Amino acid sequence: MTEHQAVTIVAMIANRYPGASITEETQEIWARVIEDLDYAATVGVVEKWMRSQPERPDPAEIRRLVAEAQAPKDTFPDAGKAWEYVQRMFTRVGSYGPFPTRYPVIAEAVAALGWQTLCASDNPEADRAHFFRVYRDITERVLRDSAVTSGAAPQLPQMRARLERQRGGQIGEIE
Repeated sequence: MTEHQAVTIVAMIANRYPGASITEETQEIWARVIEDLDYAATVGVVEKWMRSQPERPDPAEIRRLVAEAQAPKDTFPDAGKAWEYVQRMFTRVGSYGPFPTRYPVIAEAVAALGWQTLCASDNPEADRAHFFRVYRDITERVLRDSAVTSGAAPQLPQMRARLERQRGGQIGEIE
């Protein structure tokens, strides 16, 4: 976006939340912090925030929300759907096959817990709870890192390549 567009977005926020005064210097800093983001995505995120939130967002939150909005739709399925996918892979892949890397965030959560460990477990309720926690943490980290570096969609191909290197090139692509 242009500098003028960034200033306009910050002015929208300052005008919507007048009780939480933002100095002119702070507005200039905020505009520089969000200037590398996509204008349309940022306006959409800020307008949605202003319709639903009583407190003003900070630039880091705006960057995180823009990164999330620009991520491909199947990048971050909710934790319940992600766990359902893991459960389907129990029967489709089994403990001796590599967990598929089609959804890198899910694959990283599974790798953190151990695919063979999950397959051999006799406590699915605890596994589900641990998966939800790990999956949430990884999702938040990926979005935060993406927001800090560029404000663009998360760099999932690099994440997938790292997972495949850790496996010695065993890709695993079962749907």
